[in-house]
Amino acid sequence: MSDLFTAPLTSVRLTLRRLRAGDAGALCSYRSLPEVSRFQSWESLGPEDATRLIASQATMEPGLPGTWFQLAVVERVSERLIGDCGLHCEKEDPRRMEVGITLAPSSQKKGYAAEALNCLLDFAFPPWRPIEFRR
Repeated sequence: MSDLFTAPLTSVRLTLRRLRAGDAGALCSYRSLPEVSRFQSWESLGPEDATRLIASQATMEPGLPGTWFQLAVVERVSERLIGDCGLHCEKEDPRRMEVGITLAPSSQKKGYAAEALNCLLDFAFPPWRPIEFRR
């Protein structure tokens, strides 16, 4: 388990947590849709692919150069997996990060992507706090 990602991230409507074995079916259901995969680096995601992805993320640490740290996007009220989002640490320059998000079509156009990415970015780049100077 990651020392850097020990607890889920939460926003008003969402929980961002590690992917779990039980997420494989939901992950396949939206990631295998042509309208979802056309903007991604994969063409389709089958059950074996989902199982491998979930297993590869079990011990993944955020910020490892050349890797994606992928999280489940879960609707808090229903506890339903509605998508996943990721943080990619560039291999050539580990100071640079890339974010990505994939949502089930039924959860698109509801502001979930912005909410999830804001939560992920707050984790990756904690809000700057001004230094208090004392005289």
